[in-house]
Amino acid sequence: MKNNYRCINSILQGLIVSIMFTFFLNVFIYFLTKRIQPNQPNKDILIILLASVVLLVTILIISIIIYLIKRNSWHKRVIEAGIKHIMFSRDGLLKYSPSIGSLIERTTPNTTILVVCRSAIVWANEYQMMEKAINEKNITIKVVIADPTLKGNDITIIDDHGKGDIKPALEKFSKIRVNENSFGNLEVYLIPIYVLTSFTYYYNNNDEEGILEFGADMAFHKRISIVLKSGKLLSLTKEMYFKVIKKRYPIDFAVLNTSYEE
Repeated sequence: MKNNYRCINSILQGLIVSIMFTFFLNVFIYFLTKRIQPNQPNKDILIILLASVVLLVTILIISIIIYLIKRNSWHKRVIEAGIKHIMFSRDGLLKYSPSIGSLIERTTPNTTILVVCRSAIVWANEYQMMEKAINEKNITIKVVIADPTLKGNDITIIDDHGKGDIKPALEKFSKIRVNENSFGNLEVYLIPIYVLTSFTYYYNNNDEEGILEFGADMAFHKRISIVLKSGKLLSLTKEMYFKVIKKRYPIDFAVLNTSYEE
């Protein structure tokens, strides 16, 4: 809706500028003609002025058509890419998806949620909701986070505050109990990198959806989130992140030692 208002506003501004330009141009042509040819009939002058008006209106119409064609082409590309929403802060993302619990609730049963981030502490804080989704909705949740043993220059952003959240997150994930009759599961993968762009993939009412958030270790008001629906961008991002865990094995919480050194 806002884009439509901007489009209409741009057209009106262009029309106003064109009218003003036409008015001053006509005045200029009128006095110039009178000065060069004082005896020139007013009828001929009016024809010249009318021709200039028609020319300018034609140029304006052509400009509007070109603008609308370009705008429509860009809109088609956005649809083809699968961009659903863009939010320019964490608050904007929370308006779309208020909590992890709300995301889990709208996730289609018997599907997979993929979470790729630095520590997943926000998800770990909702471990009870995760356990409920696994056991009652048969959802498999795959969590991909940084290996807490990474130190020094091995950390993407050396002073990344997220490294302190990994141990508490793992401890909370270890509390999740999967029922024997459940088709869902929790799989936590440790990778040798702190990702700079987090990604959450899930099925929303049987439609694929993904959320990309840019701004690792940045203030929440600086972060940018893109909600993706079925399209080329979601397909590519999903394929890329699933390749990260390909041939990797999830950690075994039964033998996991969460007493990593900071």
